[in-house]
Amino acid sequence: MKNYYEILKISKEAGQQEIRKAYINLAQKLHPDKVKPEEREKANKIFIQIKTAYNTLSDEKKRKEYDRDLEKKNKTSLFDFGNVFENRTPKIIKETIEISLEEIVSGGVREIRGQKVRFNKNLADGDVIRTSATEKDKEILEILIKEKKHPLLKRNAKNDLEIKIPISLKTAVMGGPIEIYTLQGIKKVKLEPGASHGDKFKLEGFGMTPKNNLIVEIEVEMPKKLKAYQLELFEKFCESLGNEKGKNEKKYFEKINLIEKGE
Repeated sequence: MKNYYEILKISKEAGQQEIRKAYINLAQKLHPDKVKPEEREKANKIFIQIKTAYNTLSDEKKRKEYDRDLEKKNKTSLFDFGNVFENRTPKIIKETIEISLEEIVSGGVREIRGQKVRFNKNLADGDVIRTSATEKDKEILEILIKEKKHPLLKRNAKNDLEIKIPISLKTAVMGGPIEIYTLQGIKKVKLEPGASHGDKFKLEGFGMTPKNNLIVEIEVEMPKKLKAYQLELFEKFCESLGNEKGKNEKKYFEKINLIEKGE
């Protein structure tokens, strides 16, 4: 429902001359006597609204009272027209989606409740995306981002990625090429001889951003259920190394001695 200013198509600052001019123009165009008989009933209702608006706004006392009432209505509610506001208010729908590390790095588009939602790069677990309501899409979506667990990679607090690479005992001892999965594709790396279980190295620029790294941890797979001849060969190999303890083993027993001495 329009207020009196809207009915006369004038501003709230309009003077008496402008109010009278607006009333005369509308009365000439919309008077019931100037329309077709089948439109007369509708025109009569409109003309009554025009005349009521003019009678109120052309009287200074009535206009002041009307302006006060109008201001109160605007303060208490954006609309005072029944359910019109409720029908026009976009409904907020909350959704949760899981996205992979690959999608986080590259960005992407998902269709959610009929809306195409674009998400930017480098989102974090717990971030919220909010869409805008349009004439077509009456709903506002609040989308909670959950980072999908990756089968190989793990993101740490610094936005570096971590991966564990299994290698054979032969590769650990002799070195050789290994293939490392990255978000940019497979990266081939030459592993130096003598790798130990738990050794780590980094590939710079292969983290969540070009400024972050991929931390690679070596997991040496020890052979199990060796056959008799294999055990014999391995024992001879160990004998060829002598009985001297390894570097880390020496440090271990040195620390035990210090503990026993109370140092």
